[in-house]
Amino acid sequence: MVFVKCPMVAEVWSRVSWRSDVRWYAENNVKGLFDVAAQSGGSKELFNLKTTILYSTLWFIWKARNNKVFRMQSSYIDSLIDDCFAQIFTWIVNRTKHKSLCWQNWCRSPLSCFS
Repeated sequence: MVFVKCPMVAEVWSRVSWRSDVRWYAENNVKGLFDVAAQSGGSKELFNLKTTILYSTLWFIWKARNNKVFRMQSSYIDSLIDDCFAQIFTWIVNRTKHKSLCWQNWCRSPLSCFS
């Protein structure tokens, strides 16, 4: 439930939805998030990007939760999302064939970089 139900996390998914053009925020559980990635259409490459966004967002939510619980450090939603999308961009550029991916285009619309 920590990944979808808490108000801060709901806001994270809302902003990730806006930024990625995928409607993640209406889901009530993690399985529902994976269903969104699988059912939203597109190529295999687009599906891989959506699941990368999903896994990365879950990871950053988990890290923020652990920082709050164990280190008493609060996270700002905007920073969490910016860090998450920067990490995804870095991973894609360094670990896939998309070496020339443009940061400005990525910031505008990640999915459009792969359609």
